[in-house]
Amino acid sequence: MSAGLFLFVFLPLRRRGRGDLPRFGLWLLYFCCIGVAFIFVEISLMQRFALFLGHPARSLALVLACLLIFAGIGSQMKQRWNIPLGWAMPALIAAILVAAFAYPWCVQQMLGLPLWLRGCLTVAMVAPVAFFMGMPFPFGIRSVSEKSQDAVPWMWGVNGGATVLGSIAAIACAITFNFTTVLVFAALAYATALASHLLLARTRGILQ
Repeated sequence: MSAGLFLFVFLPLRRRGRGDLPRFGLWLLYFCCIGVAFIFVEISLMQRFALFLGHPARSLALVLACLLIFAGIGSQMKQRWNIPLGWAMPALIAAILVAAFAYPWCVQQMLGLPLWLRGCLTVAMVAPVAFFMGMPFPFGIRSVSEKSQDAVPWMWGVNGGATVLGSIAAIACAITFNFTTVLVFAALAYATALASHLLLARTRGILQ
């Protein structure tokens, strides 16, 4: 898989050139971190709710749908309400840590509820995390495109590659430790992306 990513993603990007994007390395770090973090959260939440919903297929369908729908809503609301990423990402990190340490207890307490109610509660618990997860990527792509159109494919490629490799890393981490640790690592990855954003914002003289 790593060889395939190199041959079909990074090698073509290398031949294309990176453009004239300032602080190129920081942008790569930003997109790599949000790619890894997103898939870490996605896999962990699907595992968290598999027992709660009574079957892994239900968890896959419902959690994935919630992530996509509410991430899209979050992306739209960030632009409409002009939510600063410097506020949204700390909220996201806090939501992930709540999911890591509070959701297992909540799930245990609500296992006896009817399936339809457990489904509604799953949506309620996934939605806040997904809402803020939808903000970092489109913000980054829009910011990069304003500086260098040639660098946009790099960021797409790095983010996609990080997501693919992150799916393997998430399973390995869960086997070695547990899914709570996977969510903690996701929070750390988003914190690193936030640090990159703050350094980039300082360079640009703005904070968005």
